[in-house]
Order: sequence, then C-alpha cells, then structure tokens
Amino acid sequence: MSTPYNPIPTGSPYVGLRPYRVNEALFFGHQQEIQELGELLIEQKVVLFYAPTGTGKTSLVQAGLIPAMQQQGYPTLAVIRVGLAHLTGMASAPVDEEPPNEWYAEEPDNRESGHPTTRPPWLAAVKPNPYRMSTIICLEESLPVDLRMAPTRLANFTLESYLQHYLEISAASRLPGERGQMLVFDQFEELFWLDPSDRDLKEVFIQELGQTLDNYGFLAVIVLQEEFVARMDRYLGYLAGLSGKRYRLPLLDPVSALAAIEEPIKRFTPPVVINEAASREIIQYLRLKRVPLADGSWRDVTDQPIEPLQLQAICQRVWLKRQSENEIGVSDFRLVCSSTQADADNSHPDPVTLKSGVEPASYAEIDQGAYYAEFVAVAAQRSNLPERQIRHWFEHTMITPQGKRTLVKEERQRAGDLDLRAIRALMEAGLVVSLTRGGQTWFELAHEGLIPVVRQNNAWWQQNRQSLLQRQAAVWDREGRPEYLLLRGQSLREQERWAQ
Repeated sequence: MSTPYNPIPTGSPYVGLRPYRVNEALFFGHQQEIQELGELLIEQKVVLFYAPTGTGKTSLVQAGLIPAMQQQGYPTLAVIRVGLAHLTGMASAPVDEEPPNEWYAEEPDNRESGHPTTRPPWLAAVKPNPYRMSTIICLEESLPVDLRMAPTRLANFTLESYLQHYLEISAASRLPGERGQMLVFDQFEELFWLDPSDRDLKEVFIQELGQTLDNYGFLAVIVLQEEFVARMDRYLGYLAGLSGKRYRLPLLDPVSALAAIEEPIKRFTPPVVINEAASREIIQYLRLKRVPLADGSWRDVTDQPIEPLQLQAICQRVWLKRQSENEIGVSDFRLVCSSTQADADNSHPDPVTLKSGVEPASYAEIDQGAYYAEFVAVAAQRSNLPERQIRHWFEHTMITPQGKRTLVKEERQRAGDLDLRAIRALMEAGLVVSLTRGGQTWFELAHEGLIPVVRQNNAWWQQNRQSLLQRQAAVWDREGRPEYLLLRGQSLREQERWAQ
C-alpha cells in the first residue's frame, strides 16, 4: 500500500514531468551548459541546440538561457513553435485579402492607436505557409491584446514585413521591440513530422527565416530533437552557415544531478534538508539501466548518465511521500524505490507490455509510469470519472497514431472527450500543459517523453484490470470474431454483473 501524500504537487521544489517555465528559479544541474550555449549564441548569432527526448532542452532554455541572456542585454522577443498553425487548424483558416483602413490611415488621430500610419507593404499576394504563419502567430501573442490583429490577417505577411510592422507597433506603444533581441524556436522538429510532403514550404520558410534574422540582427536558438538533426542538414545553407553552430546538450553526470536534487530543496520556502545518503542513493538508482538480453532476461547496468525527466519524476514522488515536513531521508527514497522495484518485476515479463513495443529501460522509467498512474487516479477521483476514460484520453486523444503529441482544443468545458475538472487536476500534477493562441485554449502532454510512459503504463494497467469479458472480446476480435469464442451461460452472466 502506498504511503499517504499530498495528492497534487502545488508546493514543491520539483516540477515532475513538465518542463520548467521561464524564470522558475529552482532550475539546477545545467549551469555550465547555460553559460556555454549563451556564449556561443552571442558569438554566432544562430545556434542549433539539440539533444534526445527527456534531456531537458525546453527546461534549460526557458528557466536557464532566457533569464541569462536577459541579464546580458538580449531579451527574448518570443518563444516560437513552427507547428502551431498545423496543430490548431489555423493553417487552413480563411485569409483576409484587405486590411481594415485604420491599419494604414493617414489621419493624425490614428497615430495614437499604435497602428502604423502608412499603408503596410503586405498587400501583394503571399503564398500561404503554415510555418511562417506559426512564427507570426507566436510573435503576435507577445503583443498586448489590444494591439493584436485577427489571425486571418496574419497570413498576408512575410516574416520580414511582419517584423517591420511589429517594431513599428512596439515603437508607437513604447514597448521593448528593439533590434538585437533573441528568438527561441522550440520543438523545431514539428517542421519535419507534421507534413513530410511539403518540402517546398519548408525550404521557403527557412530561407525567409535566414534572411530575416540576418537583416534584423536577431539572435536565434533553434531547439531540436536529436533524431531530426540529419533532416535539418539540407536546409542549413539558408541559415548563415548554421552547420558549424551546433550545441548538443548532454545528460546529467553525478555532480550535476546532485545539484538538481539538492539545490531546489535548499532554496525552497521553507527550506527542507535532504540526507546526503538519500541523495547518493537516488543518483545510484537513476544511473541503473536494464538491458534486455537475447534469452529474454534482463541485466542491470550501472554508471549510466542521468535523464533529467527521470530525476524529476523520482524526486517529486519522494518529496510527496516524505514522512517528515523538514527532512528527506533514505527511508523516504527506499519506500518509493521498493514499490518501483515491485512494478518492474511484475511488468517486464508481461506479454502485453512486450507487445506494446515500449519497454522500460530503467527502474526510473517505471517511476515515471507510477507517477502518471498515481495522478490519473487522483484526477479520476476529483472529477468522478472512470480511470479508464482518462487513460484512453491520454493515449488516443493526446497522442497521434504516429506516436506524437498533439494539441486538443477546449470547447464547452471539455477537451476532446474529457471534462475540464479532470484536466485541471492533470495540469496541477504536471502531466498536461495549456497554451492560448488566438483567444483559444489548447492542451497537450507536458513532455514528449510522456508518450512511451503513457503507452507502457496503460498496457500494464489494461492487462491487470481487464475482465474475462474484455480479454475474451479481444481474442474474439483478433481471431476474426468466430462464434465459438463467444461467452455463454454462467460465464456471460458473471461478466455482465462485473460490467454493471
């Protein structure tokens, strides 16, 4: 039985499975990398920043790089996702061919509105481009609401003409819209997987982006999953020789991991002490990986680098289940670790898990599954919804058939087929995040690394929770629905009672 704990981590020095946000002060473990990336960015102007999923790229940029660059006089203009127009449906939205008169009226009264007083240079036909549109949407969202245009008008701009408009608006409204600021392109891999067939649009966008960055003197960091770096190579010539301006984020070594564990607790209010032996055991645990062998068995391998996502998951669970308000000891960690070990031993031989195609490679990955499972149960209790409905929503609404996370729009107190009461609990737990674009709220998985966690844990849960009726139905469907596999008589009556 699990130890009672605060069911939602509202007051915690750790963030769980979501990325750190801009200016969250308890981000530690990558201080050297923040400094190196910032220096490279100032020197080279444009940098490709890449690493595998789960390494903490977004967290480092938002909680580390952006504040550090701000201190050096390079404020961030916007954090941009080039896939937003695809994911929100804005790529197929109608386009206004003419702007309203006030956007280029010459009357002096209109000067106080913050709009430019000359006809903007964007009435010539511009071929729609979803990646350009996404970039402009993100820039537009950084303006005050009363200065924003309708999304249907944004498609008329090129990147350069929009930035000209943006800087004019900023100057007229006394906003910080100077040249020499920084742009962050997060999750840039969306350029490649959302529509693999539109190579021409990708090429036009990146060429236009390179020209605009050069003309306006902006710094830019392009954040990309490592598996997509090779696909980026064909476009690098448009970005001022970006091929030599790359920075790969490593996983945490033991020293960096120790800082990520201990420093947030020391600086938390009120501060909490973590026993040195507990920190050491957590690090040893996170360095342990399980390697599958040819005979179907597993071997434990030690001394591996540490994934920040796994560190956050285990530290959050230890924090929430600690037995003392003022101290975390070895017993707190071992209590969490023992339940994880049991889950690992039970789930690895499981044929459903093997068939799912997502195998945990470490006990720490099982911890992420346990974290997910605990807060799905909390959300089910809070919303009075079946747990299976929430799990189905994660796997079939929040994850695409191609195995990517997607955005789901809030409509009538729901997102997809899930009530907002459950979604709010999942957001508080750091499993789901929201963003607002064009006055609409959208939800997505907090992290790409959650996809295998959801699938593996759902497979384990399904195997252990499904009834005879469900198992027999799956076999019946897989075998072509033969009549001889149908339940009858007493077995059928028992399963009908279970379903009720």
